[in-house]
Amino acid sequence: MPKYTVMVFTRAAPGDEEAFDEWYENTHLDDVLATAPGWTTGRRYSLDFQQGVPMPSPHLALYEAEGESPEAVVEALAETRSQRDISDMMDRSQFAIWVFSESGVVHRQV
Repeated sequence: MPKYTVMVFTRAAPGDEEAFDEWYENTHLDDVLATAPGWTTGRRYSLDFQQGVPMPSPHLALYEAEGESPEAVVEALAETRSQRDISDMMDRSQFAIWVFSESGVVHRQV
């Protein structure tokens, strides 16, 4: 089954940054992995620096997921949404999701 890297950009609602971080790290990541078929790993990142085109959000979650297609991966997430507690601390107007497949090999320093 094809493997994908899913990038999810989010933003906390104004004034809810600390509670948002706590919910996302300690509840949401595990809820996604427990409920969305094919979603196997997840990790959060925070924006520390940017140059060029502005990032849409200061929060990034990278997930690994398997599915028949990129659309199927996103559908698996959407179809199981009701099984997860989606916090009001998330600013839904800033949400974005992108699905990538590998297109090359890993290069390592020699």
